[in-house]
Amino acid sequence: MNPETLPAAPEPGVFSSHKITDQNGRSLPYVFCPSENPADPILIKFHGWVGNNDRRNLSPLVHAERNWNVIHPLDRYGLNRMGSWWLGDQGDFFFLDLIDCLINELREKYKLTGDLYCYGTSMGGFGAALHGMRHSARGFVLNMPQTCLIGTTLTQGMWGFLKYVFGVDDEYLQSSACLEDNKPELETLLHHTDLTRQVLNLNSNYSPVFHIIQTRYDATDRGHLKNTYLSEQTLRFVNALIKKNLPFSLSVENATGHYIRWSIQDAFRILDPTHHQPDEYLSSKKS
Repeated sequence: MNPETLPAAPEPGVFSSHKITDQNGRSLPYVFCPSENPADPILIKFHGWVGNNDRRNLSPLVHAERNWNVIHPLDRYGLNRMGSWWLGDQGDFFFLDLIDCLINELREKYKLTGDLYCYGTSMGGFGAALHGMRHSARGFVLNMPQTCLIGTTLTQGMWGFLKYVFGVDDEYLQSSACLEDNKPELETLLHHTDLTRQVLNLNSNYSPVFHIIQTRYDATDRGHLKNTYLSEQTLRFVNALIKKNLPFSLSVENATGHYIRWSIQDAFRILDPTHHQPDEYLSSKKS
């Protein structure tokens, strides 16, 4: 990976734009808003589908908390560059390496030593959970996250975009039967597209906390979700958290829609490291 020249001393509380580029010329633009203290916690904000060119997506960073180091990468891949679910294109999930490089480079360059937290909405919720769990993030704030990209109603409705990301056009992946599949040839795809599998395979010593908010009727204007989103994307994931005895909060609002419910300022408040897990839970995990 080749990061561009980064400023030696970024101004705290002010965001600046940068990018990293891999050996194949694939770049990852990002915005970085440093804290006054490199030991403060790190929050990575993952935007939702088609949120990569919306200037309004960046404006909240102007008001980022001074005691947080905030990183906001931009997913400009996928069909028509509308977003790749933070995976990559055509079955090449190069975003795994790009996010690895981004985190490692910023930690090294700016001596960031704080714990990692992740925040995301919709497709960004998928990216936040996917990459956060890979990097042992301590906590997550997820707005109506997409947690399973295969075998769901969402898969069927977004198949034109998902098949471009997956690099395969197999109707079987739109069927719920594939969720229980263990075919070796599908192992990599299934592992990276179904976050429930990842939760169930987490190390028992890793205990992140998940804060999730969801509307009761999550139907988009296209109408393709058919009100199955809550059961297929949220509750299935939460059941995996329960099986792993992981801490979480879940808020289901009696509303219709698919939109941001918790802002980044809400995420700072919710993820305050001083109260992110109950004492009795921490004690039980240590014993």
